[in-house]
Amino acid sequence: MQLLKRYRNTVFTRLILSYTVFSIILVGMAGGYLYSRANRLMLEEIAKESDNRLQAVQRYAEETLLRQYEESVENKAKSTYYFVGKSDLNMFLENGWENNLFRIFQFREELLYLKQSLEGAAAVTVYFSNRDYVVDSNSFYTTVENSPDKEFMLQAQAGELPAGVWLNRTLSDSKEVMTYAVKLPYYTLKEPPAGYIFIDVERDYVYNAVTRIMNSSGKLYILDKNGAPVFNGTGEEEWSMIRTALHSGKPVNEFSNGDDRYVMAHLQSPKNDWTYVIVRPLNAFSLSTKEFQTQLFACGLAVLVFGFIMSYFMSRQLYTPLKGLIQYIRGFYPHSGSGQTQGWVNEYAYISNALKNMDEKIGVLEAKTKRSELRNLVLGAPMELEQMDMLPAGYSYSMGYIRILEGSPELLGEVYEQMEHPVPGIFIALNQTEAAIIYYARENHGVDHDDAAAILGELRQLQQEIRGDIRFGGATGSWVESVENIPLSYQSARMAYRYCFFFGTDAIIHYASLQDYTPRPLIFSFEQYQHILKAGDINGTNRFIDGFAETLKQNMQLETVELALLQISSAIYQVVIELELQLLLPPSNLFDDLKKDTLDATVDNIRTLSVQIAAHVKETGNQAHAEVVQKLKTYIDEHLEENLSLNILSDVASLAPAYVSTLFGEVMKESFTDYVTRVRLDKAAAMLRENTELSVTEIAGQVGYKNVQYFHNKFKQKYGVTPVQYRQAMKG
Repeated sequence: MQLLKRYRNTVFTRLILSYTVFSIILVGMAGGYLYSRANRLMLEEIAKESDNRLQAVQRYAEETLLRQYEESVENKAKSTYYFVGKSDLNMFLENGWENNLFRIFQFREELLYLKQSLEGAAAVTVYFSNRDYVVDSNSFYTTVENSPDKEFMLQAQAGELPAGVWLNRTLSDSKEVMTYAVKLPYYTLKEPPAGYIFIDVERDYVYNAVTRIMNSSGKLYILDKNGAPVFNGTGEEEWSMIRTALHSGKPVNEFSNGDDRYVMAHLQSPKNDWTYVIVRPLNAFSLSTKEFQTQLFACGLAVLVFGFIMSYFMSRQLYTPLKGLIQYIRGFYPHSGSGQTQGWVNEYAYISNALKNMDEKIGVLEAKTKRSELRNLVLGAPMELEQMDMLPAGYSYSMGYIRILEGSPELLGEVYEQMEHPVPGIFIALNQTEAAIIYYARENHGVDHDDAAAILGELRQLQQEIRGDIRFGGATGSWVESVENIPLSYQSARMAYRYCFFFGTDAIIHYASLQDYTPRPLIFSFEQYQHILKAGDINGTNRFIDGFAETLKQNMQLETVELALLQISSAIYQVVIELELQLLLPPSNLFDDLKKDTLDATVDNIRTLSVQIAAHVKETGNQAHAEVVQKLKTYIDEHLEENLSLNILSDVASLAPAYVSTLFGEVMKESFTDYVTRVRLDKAAAMLRENTELSVTEIAGQVGYKNVQYFHNKFKQKYGVTPVQYRQAMKG
């Protein structure tokens, strides 16, 4: 009995009992939890699968199906922005429909074609609110009062209907549709807009298309932000159950309808504020409760036996891993008091030293973490307010953006830390090619031009001190009053650095200097430029490029300059295609190939390519010109009795009238007018000789002269006699 008592008082016995009791409690809790959660796990698995299907439905509905309609009307509306003054939409917005009925019906045909090209589209309508008339894919209404959709359009004009979102409505013919509206002109800032373009899509078509991709035994429901059904066809009792389940706030809901059980999953769409709901029956997924109980009891008993055995071995082996841990710590963190006798005090000393070393390493990691958090702050990643205490409060902040062209950001940061700073800042390496500096100044310090100048001077000084090791350019952003707005300053600095296109990649640019650049659009005669290229005029090409480059350098906004460069690249692209120079100059990525790091390099590249095209045309163009002129001569000979002009011939040859006149001068060595007059008079002389039964008036009409007296004068001017005298002389 004494032995048994002593055995029960040992730590070993207590450890076994502790582990055994712990195993019993753990198995009991786990068994009860597993039993109660069994059906819930099944529900979550079904819900997870349902959520995946809902995501697929949402992506298809909003990013594929509805997006094709949105892109169609937006692309139509974009013509008011990219082709100002040239598109039909701009013409109607500015001039109205009067005296433009032919173009109105052409425009209606375009809308009809757009509607027919989009499966499921019910109508495409343009409402010119500033001119009070409507054109849709079926009809033209001279006033909005005549349109069957008058009330809807007047609501849009009054600002009661938002643009850029899908709305449910019923057309005048009782057709249920979804409508998407875009303001005109595109990107307008005026209130109210000058017009709207609407596209109506049949709701039944959208719903059927969406439900087809579910591939599920469940049923799909879609609700708008107000909880109303986007698509009809469901009873009010079903909608009531769905709304009640959604209001519970649970991601997964189980409910019953009679003997049937269902599970519901839902997904919130951030784009349209729609809620996608799928309801699936549970009968096919139910578990056998009794079988699960038996398996759970057997599993619990096995775990208890295994836990008892493990508690025995764990109690015996407890000190073995502790000794191994201390030996491991000694190998990495030698203790100065190694001469002490072994014991718990000495072992804990080793552990204490190890914890100190770990604390030092944690300090280093914390410093790196703060740098990472600053980087995330600059890049606009969402952060908690307590994570922003790494920057001083009560300051204004401005970002410096650095683009590293050669070298590493680490070396640049080391040099920056060693400098004296007129405005304090924190250097952050964003990646291997980009870095940033957060500058801060007291709000009552009066953040002004002097601070901006000091920052620019510091960055230029940094360039000088590190020259030869690192090459970089940069820009400074706007001043902001709070830490949360630092990403805005960073974005403004990045936008300012884009203007290195004007100054070179090594430039240091201040955001405030962008206000000096004018946003007015540039107007160039690119059609004339194309004619110069087609004529092979190298000198004319150089003169046009010189004028083009001089205009671009007159303090124009970067976007304006890029648009002009894109336009001239498009003009070159068109010439390459028209002259079939693809083998000589493949135009697949022409603009990307032409654009360089700076404006001067880009203009030089455009000049080189243009001169190459003009030289090629000059060398090989004579034969092509002769073929074109021969085609025009044939047309003239066959249509002498008609009214002939350069405009008519330009349509025949698909060339500009001025270019047609130039070709006649080069190939025929006479002007277009002289050639037509000569051919007409030659034919008239032949008819006077051969067709004696025709009168002079009839002959004049057949060669294109409506005025007989003018024909007499021209004929006498060439042959020295009148047509009658010429005929008599030929008879003699």
